[in-house]
Amino acid sequence: YVGEPAWEVGRRTLSGKPEVLAESLREYGAMGVDQIQVRFRSRGRSELVDQVAAFGAEVGPLLNG
Repeated sequence: YVGEPAWEVGRRTLSGKPEVLAESLREYGAMGVDQIQVRFRSRGRSELVDQVAAFGAEVGPLLNG
């Protein structure tokens, strides 16, 4: 979840600032993980679209390189 959710997203859900999410994903890569399934948590269609857009715009660019 990009940002701080106002609801309980579950303990296995990565959430926080884009830099924190990118670092967590890089740590998986350092452990040898080369594929990951991304599921965007949301309470509705609008929030889902916002989360996908935020991940693509704010987290994705931090992973390239």
